Amino acid sequence: MARFHVCSAEFDRLTERARFLSAIDEGLEDESEGRVVSHEEVIVEMKRRAANRRTAQ
Repeated sequence: MARFHVCSAEFDRLTERARFLSAIDEGLEDESEGRVVSHEEVIVEMKRRAANRRTAQ
């Protein structure tokens, strides 16, 4: 079995890349399964939350 070593910065870069690609795969799966929210729905929800924060103060 071949072994190799990478510096910690390279290891961090590689693991971050792997997490990034995994997140993309999860997002694509969510989209194909219909687990998405439209931009308009997000805007409405964010405005609702902002209004709730203002009234709670």
